[in-house]
Amino acid sequence: MTLNPIYLTDYPNMNTAFPYSIKIEVVESVVPHRHDFLEFILVLEGHGVEIINGIKHQMKPGTLIFLLPYQFHEIQSDPGASLHLYICNFDLELLLHSNEGEWGVASIVLEDSAGLPPFVQLGAPRVEAGERHFRRNDAGI
Repeated sequence: MTLNPIYLTDYPNMNTAFPYSIKIEVVESVVPHRHDFLEFILVLEGHGVEIINGIKHQMKPGTLIFLLPYQFHEIQSDPGASLHLYICNFDLELLLHSNEGEWGVASIVLEDSAGLPPFVQLGAPRVEAGERHFRRNDAGI
């Protein structure tokens, strides 16, 4: 049986002045999909694997993933476990039409990303800083 990936086109707050959404999800699996928006994922707890455009990588606390709209991905936690994830979705326009875009960030993300992996493994101090940042934004601070 062949599975066709899901194509996601929207997220909460998408049609607001600041198209940005952040949430915590607890998952055991996420079916293959892609979306029209950018996505950051930070693994808080658990272990598993993610497949991005056919390439598998480990997920564990501190794994930070940045997905572009054309990237297909799926997630599977280790058997009998779940993954606790911070997930941030935002419109590509926030990157393209911002000061960061003028600094060349958009070029790095969109043009130079082919040679870069879509994930990094953060050390404990950076994981704690990332969690604080996500919590602060999730609380609307």
